[in-house]
Amino acid sequence: MEYIKFAESVFERTKYSPLKTDIINLAENMAFLNEIGLSKLNKRLVESGRKVWDTIVEHNFACDLARYHAKKTLIDYEPDEDFTGSAIKCPPVLSV
Repeated sequence: MEYIKFAESVFERTKYSPLKTDIINLAENMAFLNEIGLSKLNKRLVESGRKVWDTIVEHNFACDLARYHAKKTLIDYEPDEDFTGSAIKCPPVLSV
């Protein structure tokens, strides 16, 4: 799985020693978010610096939210405009 390397690189920036299941779960979540069009959140996770745990929480929440809605609802990460097409001045983290 190509996302294993990305998941390992995320954990390498922390003091936490991940279990193999931590790496696999993160990699599977990364693949899932990419599949549903939220690769922007994966990019933020891979590029995150010291606040990687905040991003992991967002990442996990986005996965749970998408699974709950069973891919039936459009979920956008930090959209440039709202559902009416109006520009968002201060974007929410997740828009459903």
